Amino acid sequence: MAKVKGPALSLDASGTVGPVCYAKWRSMIVARGRWSRETPLVPTPNQEVYENMLSSLAKAWGQTLTENEREEWRERAREIERRSTLNQRVKEHGYQIYLSWNMTRLVCGLSMNTSPPIGNPRVCAVAIRCSYDNVEKKVTVGLDYLPIGDSPSFMQVYRAGPYTSPGRRAWKQDYRIKAVVAGGGDYEDGDTETGKWYWYKARTADQSGIVGKALEKKVGTI
Repeated sequence: MAKVKGPALSLDASGTVGPVCYAKWRSMIVARGRWSRETPLVPTPNQEVYENMLSSLAKAWGQTLTENEREEWRERAREIERRSTLNQRVKEHGYQIYLSWNMTRLVCGLSMNTSPPIGNPRVCAVAIRCSYDNVEKKVTVGLDYLPIGDSPSFMQVYRAGPYTSPGRRAWKQDYRIKAVVAGGGDYEDGDTETGKWYWYKARTADQSGIVGKALEKKVGTI
């Protein structure tokens, strides 16, 4: 993707001209290669697994859960107070939290909950730690928790990269899940390239399926 000035010899442009597609992105005009249906996207093994998980949960909502259980999820959603970046209240829906929390449980190797959990997790992450061992050629990722001395049920670790420049910022879509660590201990990533830069993101995950805020940090394998 490239930023352009005077796109297509004009002041503004959108749409496709030959092999080039023009579009607006963050108040700028950008140009990128036209996507071809001759080269369809091939899902990764993890994507196929998660699609199957989501499909099974959606099917269970309508065929396995009773109406009383579905109403319990709706009631639990009405209790959740969530704010947007503009500090506006965001309305949650029972089906949404059912899918979200149960997807987390399945990814962590647990079974589906037919009823919503009661209460909220006690443990939260306050800082992320990333360090590179130049001898063993591995990156260690960990979280610091509150209350001190406690740990969550799981820690989920995501990674973006490798990048050749330390100034490269990872976007949300660049991250791929690397591991789920039981007990919230540190994760060691030995699948790295020397002389590159990586972004890591980690968050807590409770047995209820509720996840904490994701914290991220950059590390160089230098």
